[in-house]
Amino acid sequence: MLKRLVAVSFVGIAATTAAHADMTALDTNADGVISFEEMLAAVPSVTEETFTTIDVNADGTIDADEYAAAEAAGTLPATDG
Repeated sequence: MLKRLVAVSFVGIAATTAAHADMTALDTNADGVISFEEMLAAVPSVTEETFTTIDVNADGTIDADEYAAAEAAGTLPATDG
């Protein structure tokens, strides 16, 4: 049981780390959140509607938790490059 818990925890940490790395690439001003302008620069096809869907707390930015949830749900559009 403990081995399974450790394995599941490791997978969760690895996924979170990968999401954080992807988010960091979009966060060009390094303030810890992604603005619509930052997202648009990396993903020209993103719409305000998609951004608003990802921005669950409606603060006008995407934080790490929102980014990870959108990535897991498949809501994030593919980045260019």
